[in-house]
Amino acid sequence: MKAAAELDTTMPFGGRRASLGARLLWWLATHRLLARETRGRLRRIIRGRHRGPYDVIVDGVNFRTYPTENYCDRMLFGAGALPEPAERVLLRPFVRPGMHFVDVGANVGTYALWIAVLAGPSARILALEPHPRTFAKLRFNIEANGATNVTAVNLGAGPNSGVMQLFFDGGGNVGQSSMLVEGAGAASNRETVRRTVPETVKVAPLAEILEAERFPAIDLLKIDVEGYEDRALLPLFSEESRSLWPAALLIETVQSELWQTDCLAFLAARGYRKADATAQNTLLVRDR
Repeated sequence: MKAAAELDTTMPFGGRRASLGARLLWWLATHRLLARETRGRLRRIIRGRHRGPYDVIVDGVNFRTYPTENYCDRMLFGAGALPEPAERVLLRPFVRPGMHFVDVGANVGTYALWIAVLAGPSARILALEPHPRTFAKLRFNIEANGATNVTAVNLGAGPNSGVMQLFFDGGGNVGQSSMLVEGAGAASNRETVRRTVPETVKVAPLAEILEAERFPAIDLLKIDVEGYEDRALLPLFSEESRSLWPAALLIETVQSELWQTDCLAFLAARGYRKADATAQNTLLVRDR
């Protein structure tokens, strides 16, 4: 596993500034003018001297980024942009003051904090992230933004309460972690399965987490858990939990071959219709 950057959750935001050279190199390492293989080689060259962390402000949101470890951080620091812009276009009409948003697989907060800023302090946002190191980064980013409307919980969603093994690819993109070894860093390179690293994490059913956090309803839910979406999400759709069925949800479908249950068919049978889709995610809206 690659040596990790220093995890800094104590220095106030703004204290981790990047040099001009680091900003330029990471811009090149994320820019699509270069071939993917070339960007990868450049990242391997610069990660020793320019691993961060670095503080950036993107779309009005403060982030402490670790570009050697996580794709989202590379986009934030290198490209100066939030990841998944097409998905944000789909979600923007659902963002409003006072809304309730649940982010399952919150990573470092690129969705949760984006919505927290847009929806304002009257919104309630619940961000679930099981990986302990990623969770520490998420919590720092929440505090760096003074986002009192965001609650972060260091749990994964699953069919039962307990502990599970969370797999990730050894550090290059820790955000692409999964409860399934096949899902960890695997969307573009199945060879990463042979070098995955396990981490023991706590999990609980989503309905129990929502009840513990006193979440009365969900206007919008986003789930991105690398092929484990069916086992993390579908137990919520019992009759006992009907009041918590989201009005709209964005579900990652790029690793749907790992599902044991077809989430889209399951949800269609419960009144959800496909409103739109991107290359990796599908937006579903519930017909009331």
